Amino acid sequence: MLWRLHLKPSPTPPNTHLQVVEYCFKNNIAGIGWPVEKSPSSVTEYQELTKKRYNSKPSSVNFASKPLIGEYIWARDRVGQYYLGKIMSDWYYSDNQDHLDLDIPNQRKCTWLVIGNEQNVPGKIVASFRARRTFQSIATTSDDSAMEEFSAWRFNNISQSGRSNQNIDLLDAHTFFQMISSYDCEDLVGLYLQRSYGYCLIPSSCKIDTAAYEYLLKDPETGESVGVQVKQGKNSLDNSLSKSADKIFLFTTQGSVGSVDKNVTVIQPEDLFVFVIRNENLIPDSIKMWLSFKQESSIR
Repeated sequence: MLWRLHLKPSPTPPNTHLQVVEYCFKNNIAGIGWPVEKSPSSVTEYQELTKKRYNSKPSSVNFASKPLIGEYIWARDRVGQYYLGKIMSDWYYSDNQDHLDLDIPNQRKCTWLVIGNEQNVPGKIVASFRARRTFQSIATTSDDSAMEEFSAWRFNNISQSGRSNQNIDLLDAHTFFQMISSYDCEDLVGLYLQRSYGYCLIPSSCKIDTAAYEYLLKDPETGESVGVQVKQGKNSLDNSLSKSADKIFLFTTQGSVGSVDKNVTVIQPEDLFVFVIRNENLIPDSIKMWLSFKQESSIR
């Protein structure tokens, strides 16, 4: 199982959010709030105390009961910095006054690594932070374990503590488009159209706040306008943009596309992935990291 934690404590002044993050990182702690009136000796007792005090089941209950030692946890602070941790202990409750003041009475030992901004984090993991809940699992399925595999690879790669023992298959189109962000998808489609079709991007069109298309290009041979719509995930596309430009290109990573007019072309994820592999020197650095995952995985 893979987890994610919003680092958004409510420390007692003069303590600050930054001090909480630094304390957890320095002391190898994953901490979360929701204190109770006495120190519980078990998860069950803590759950009973939270129900009595909060009349609900706060995120701290799952934090206390669900994760296993050795599992990975992603965290993000209020300024958008991402961290990757490896859980090193079971849950325990600390009634130390310093921990109560920092709003982290619920704790687990956790080895943390700084990952950086969202350019260094898979798109699916970034998306998991859109939910407001403080702590939750990152949904994966038995046939979709790429996020867990990447987390183990990334942690070991940075910490230089050795290779993960997991079997990681070669990166395919489905996994690749889960790794990159929605902005990365837009960049790749733009590069693909310029390189493969010879179109020229109109930079100012990228700044237009419109739901119709991501940007416009121009065909230098015919003078025709080219509109682009890109969707990540299971968002489907249709023929609604066919009149927005002379030519329309649609791309969705997992969604479907209905019937379209003759001026509309659907870019297949597999074709765009092949373009990425064949044009690595053209690809932005923020995307190249995912290709490193593929290359290192292939030699296991």
